[in-house]
Amino acid sequence: MKILLFFFCTGLLTAGEAQLYFQQGNDALRRGNYRDALLFYRKAETGAESFKLFFNMGNCWFKIFQTQEQPRGALAYAVLYYRKAQLIKNDEDVQVNLAFAREHRLDAFEEHEPNILLKTFFFFYYNFNLHQLTLAALFFFAFSCIFLSLFFIGSGKTYRSIMFRIFVIGILCWSGTFLSALIRYRADYARLQGVLLSEKIELKNAPGDDYSAAYQIHEGAEFVIKEERGDWALVMMPGGQTGWLTKSNIAYVR
Repeated sequence: MKILLFFFCTGLLTAGEAQLYFQQGNDALRRGNYRDALLFYRKAETGAESFKLFFNMGNCWFKIFQTQEQPRGALAYAVLYYRKAQLIKNDEDVQVNLAFAREHRLDAFEEHEPNILLKTFFFFYYNFNLHQLTLAALFFFAFSCIFLSLFFIGSGKTYRSIMFRIFVIGILCWSGTFLSALIRYRADYARLQGVLLSEKIELKNAPGDDYSAAYQIHEGAEFVIKEERGDWALVMMPGGQTGWLTKSNIAYVR
């Protein structure tokens, strides 16, 4: 598949330049030169965003993390770019790699897993990303409109009954995908999300170095940013714990 299909160009680089850097990064990645690959990928990143680009960058950072040196920040950047890739396409490979990278973190915050009934009822939300849900909602809306039109222009009791039932099914599917898209947008885009870059840091009870520490988190920890005040940000961990840290320690997922 052509590399151009992966890129959304922002104007900072031409499509050809972004493609060239991406390909050079892939060549370096295949040779095992992960740092060189990242140099090319970072150049491509200034002119493009794509699932393949972010996924490969996550792989490079995790490979660097697995070296004997284990440079500070490598694990955090691996998690960061896997998360960025996941926002574009919730692919099985990125799910597996992200879960594997998370296992290497020192923190293990308990997440509230939805029960099986909730996951079944909100099937669309838990199985598709925002892009897929938006396309599905548009499809079911058009689908419903077509069969509603056929209901009005058709004749015959049986024919109209069938058209109306199909219309109702389409509306129900549209409602499910549209609601799921709204919730997914709020979860993935309406809230700022970040990853901790520092090896470890103490979250404060208030925005300032003089305040007492709430608890400690380590590199690669993920959180939602609830509030920003000057150089400080109030973050909430997956388990619901909150605390303040300086924004210089945060890598923003988006």
